[in-house]
Amino acid sequence: MPRTDEQIRRARRESGLSQEALAERIGVPPAELYRYEEGAEISPRHLGLIAVATGKPLSFFLDGTGAGSPNGRGVGGRLRAALAWLS
Repeated sequence: MPRTDEQIRRARRESGLSQEALAERIGVPPAELYRYEEGAEISPRHLGLIAVATGKPLSFFLDGTGAGSPNGRGVGGRLRAALAWLS
């Protein structure tokens, strides 16, 4: 199973975002996002924000699934991630 920090870095790179750009989108200093990518503990709220900002489902970060599954594709996957974050 992939580690959450590795998945955060992968999602950021696949979405074409710099650390600074993703940090701004989720409302944290770039140094905090750097710590998340290095293995620091991340709050569920920030993980949800990263999911929405990168268009990945939460399952992508938690268990490595979702990137190629029907739950993680396209607009539907992004909407599900946004709704999960809002609830």
